[in-house]
Amino acid sequence: MVGNKGTTPKAVDLSNGTITVSEKAVTLSGVFINVVLSAHSVAIKNGTDTLFTIPASAAAGNSYDCDNAEFTDNLIVEPNASGTGNITLTFKPMAQG
Repeated sequence: MVGNKGTTPKAVDLSNGTITVSEKAVTLSGVFINVVLSAHSVAIKNGTDTLFTIPASAAAGNSYDCDNAEFTDNLIVEPNASGTGNITLTFKPMAQG
């Protein structure tokens, strides 16, 4: 599992469509593939801006280090309308100040 001390894990079932994982500013430490993805990529967005794309057919067990990328608007997972699979994102609130 990709993550750092103090991170929150959130599992996302991609067959449920677009989901807002956090409406607050967060840093994303990583994404772990729990169940193989369908033949569709998955966008990880900060509002409307795609910061990461998980490739189509990513295998279960793969992980992606997101290097504490800052999501200042919100953290959104946007799979293709026909996308399936399951991922876990690990993130934590951004420091205020």
